[in-house]
Amino acid sequence: MRICTLGEGVPSCEKDAEKKTVHRNGTSFATPIAVSIASIVLGIMDNLERDVEIERTKAEADRKITVPAIFPDLLRRLRTKAGLELVLSKACVQRREESTKGYLYVTPWFLFQIDEATRSSFILSLLQEVQE
Repeated sequence: MRICTLGEGVPSCEKDAEKKTVHRNGTSFATPIAVSIASIVLGIMDNLERDVEIERTKAEADRKITVPAIFPDLLRRLRTKAGLELVLSKACVQRREESTKGYLYVTPWFLFQIDEATRSSFILSLLQEVQE
């Protein structure tokens, strides 16, 4: 599986002679974007872990997000190559053009358009598919 993100026309810190932002292309610019997307997914789940622990200490019965009993194990799976690859691949859109040759382009905005409970449940359900 080849998971990619676009690295064309990425604004850089550089300015040209006319003080306009210089845009760059290539894997050197796509890689930090892909790493950032992965970090956001990890951060979402880290926040969920913190929220679950806060709810446990408050002993609240009406959780907004239902977490399975194996929740800590699922979080460990997310931090494996297989776990993160699965979550990112499900947050991808496969391009149909012949030139893509099976590449999956990360399009994570759908994760930010759904509510927190749905997003977290989606990720947790995916992680249940990952072998330990």
